[in-house]
Amino acid sequence: MSVWGGFVKIFEPNFGVVELCVTYRCNVKCMNCSNLCTQAPIHGDLTPADVKVFIDDSIACNHKWGMITIHGGEPVLNPGINAICELLYKYKIEHNPEVVLWLLTNNSCEVVRSRVTYINDKFKIPLGISTKIGDNTGMEYVAVNDSPADSGVEHDFNCFQTANCGVCYNNLGYFGCSPMAAAARVFDYKPVAKSIGSLTRRNILESFDRHCQHCGFSSPQRPRVKEQITSQTWKSSLERYNAR
Repeated sequence: MSVWGGFVKIFEPNFGVVELCVTYRCNVKCMNCSNLCTQAPIHGDLTPADVKVFIDDSIACNHKWGMITIHGGEPVLNPGINAICELLYKYKIEHNPEVVLWLLTNNSCEVVRSRVTYINDKFKIPLGISTKIGDNTGMEYVAVNDSPADSGVEHDFNCFQTANCGVCYNNLGYFGCSPMAAAARVFDYKPVAKSIGSLTRRNILESFDRHCQHCGFSSPQRPRVKEQITSQTWKSSLERYNAR
């Protein structure tokens, strides 16, 4: 938490929803990608074995997810996506029938559409289809790489990523949200936790205190823009990352 003007700033974590970032591969190049697929390319795949660990851990801790979003990148570019969806479908049927599974896809080309159709038909996983595709569509995004701290403004009290999208689990572990999980590879953040049993409100709030000052989703206005905006902290960190 951070204190500003006598108020305690709290970005509340949502422990009922998790985004499984199964890959950072993507077949389109969106400006201001919140998972940095364009700005900081990496494969960073979750394997079926990783997802089984996530499921087994959830069962062992008796943690009942209300929603699990399968996303990326473009999730169907993960080579193990069918096995991952089968594991999640089995988890829903056998252990948590109330959980909502859905797949967030750009559905942008024939290869992607055919894989998405297979998953939808076989595992009955609903689709969230993004219409914000590519860097020449004129779509507007939140400028995730525009650090509030670089502008000398105080980051906002609330963020819809934390409230609506929940925590994130990727190839490194658990993070408070998916933009933070993506930024981990650029800013060298450690995961908040490796297991759901170690994920607490306190350690998530501490991670928000480190990250949110540099996240465009925490800007007071959260402007949506068509062009890529990258403030100085992000420029320096992305240059170091991409030079590795």
